[in-house]
Amino acid sequence: MIGYARISTQEQYLDLQVEALHAAGCIRFFKDEAPGGAAKGPPPGLARALEALGAGDTLVVWRLDRLGRSLRELVRRVEAVQGRGRLGGRPKRMTPIQEICAALGVSKSTLYRYVGPDGSVRTPLDKVNPPHDST
Repeated sequence: MIGYARISTQEQYLDLQVEALHAAGCIRFFKDEAPGGAAKGPPPGLARALEALGAGDTLVVWRLDRLGRSLRELVRRVEAVQGRGRLGGRPKRMTPIQEICAALGVSKSTLYRYVGPDGSVRTPLDKVNPPHDST
């Protein structure tokens, strides 16, 4: 995953953005510090980040406004990136239950019958002889 951070005023700090990108799993970072300027074209760090994207790569930004100074500019950049890599959202952390059921070839109710809410495996005896307190 490739991260991009940009500050546009002296009151902003890159540290907060870089920490968030690192926490999201980014392994490469590109940054721009351009307080007060509205330059033509993408900032140099963003241009390098876009060049570094390959098929299947993910570009991660702290907020969407880091990609463009206007909605039109943001839309143009998003369209340019879409064909070259994955765009948008955090990486998935969990596999949806439907995918798990499809991979196992079982229904959702069957899966829940054999897997407890805490992820433990239930055996058929758990349903017949539930654990009880021996006090």
